[in-house]
Amino acid sequence: QNAKQLMESGQYQKASEAFQAMGSFRDAQTQVQACQYQEAVKLQEAGDLDSLLKAQEGFAALGDYEDSAERTQQVLYAIGEAYYADGQYDQAADRFQTLGDYEDSADKLDQCVYAQADALFKNGQISLAQVLFATIADYSDAADRVRGCQYALAKESEEAGDYAQAAQLYLQAGEHEDAAQRYVQCQYLTAVAEAEAGNMEKAGSLF
Repeated sequence: QNAKQLMESGQYQKASEAFQAMGSFRDAQTQVQACQYQEAVKLQEAGDLDSLLKAQEGFAALGDYEDSAERTQQVLYAIGEAYYADGQYDQAADRFQTLGDYEDSADKLDQCVYAQADALFKNGQISLAQVLFATIADYSDAADRVRGCQYALAKESEEAGDYAQAAQLYLQAGEHEDAAQRYVQCQYLTAVAEAEAGNMEKAGSLF
């Protein structure tokens, strides 16, 4: 099969190589781009993550050929969605961040950060979760999730006997669950501990 026949039969990769071998003969180099474009389109339409990643490379390499720039964005968006569905939130976030204001990428980015923070929280990495929730405080219930992290950290400190630290964290947790009551309790226990240690002035300021 010659290059044109390969192209017509959808064997774009082989057709591209055949046209490249023709050097500067007629429109061979233009046909190379056409083959690379059609191969990238085929990969985009396949839709699986591996194909999408290859399609992104293909369209990016084609620069401003046809609608390659627009298709690069479409593919990046699809890659972001695929990573999100697979639970690879950091990879998904990278794609949506790169896309900036394309479609609803900014909202998708917030979704990724939220999901990543939620996964960290469930895995016991509460401090890291708190940092991520705080970066998207205006998204969904992220602000309350920040207070939830502070509450969880406060409970850890309380259980470890660090009542002063726990009190401060409960204070930051505001009205989350019974944080206000626990704050009062931890303040009292801190005061008792200070009194027992002979620090009466400090204990007095806490009662």
